[in-house]
Amino acid sequence: MRRVRRADGFEVNLNITKEDFINPPRELQRSTVINRALKEFIADINAINEQTKYFVSGEIDTEVREINDRTNTKLSDEEIMEDWQIPLMQKMADVICETKGAILEIGFGRGVSADMIQNHNVKSHTIIECNDEVITNYFQKWKTQYTTSEIRIVKGLWQNVIDDLPCFDGIFFHTYPLNQEEYMKYVNESITFAEHFFSYSI
Repeated sequence: MRRVRRADGFEVNLNITKEDFINPPRELQRSTVINRALKEFIADINAINEQTKYFVSGEIDTEVREINDRTNTKLSDEEIMEDWQIPLMQKMADVICETKGAILEIGFGRGVSADMIQNHNVKSHTIIECNDEVITNYFQKWKTQYTTSEIRIVKGLWQNVIDDLPCFDGIFFHTYPLNQEEYMKYVNESITFAEHFFSYSI
């Protein structure tokens, strides 16, 4: 069975080579589900086309390299967070802090999102951070700006410490893969890096 669907800008060719593949009792049923699948695929491709119009270039790294363990590595500002992420982070902070309640931030980074959270005058602000360099060189200095705010740092990997924390009104998840294994499992094989965190945020 062969199906061709043409759309504005692309063409989809489906060639089913085995007769028993997608083979319900009636031929009409087979055609219906295959046509529906093609229609959904075309809609997905069009949606991707629209999304890519908002992509930004980011920093191009021409060097092919593995992600070494970054749990306690000294990182550059760009490795912690690139500036193109800032508008997205602001929108995230606006939504997460709507209640002005207790906020959990996973990954301190350069403190950019932490500033955004503090600008919402939240009730409390708990930050999980595993990198000693980030805590020493970024967090400690940053906290001195907010002496009257209730801010707590929890050192460690979020996977190891989150079960000991209370419930929160909002969670700001902004971290990155710490090694090659996490990259392959949670970025390359997942829809979003935060997917493995979702079960903890319910």
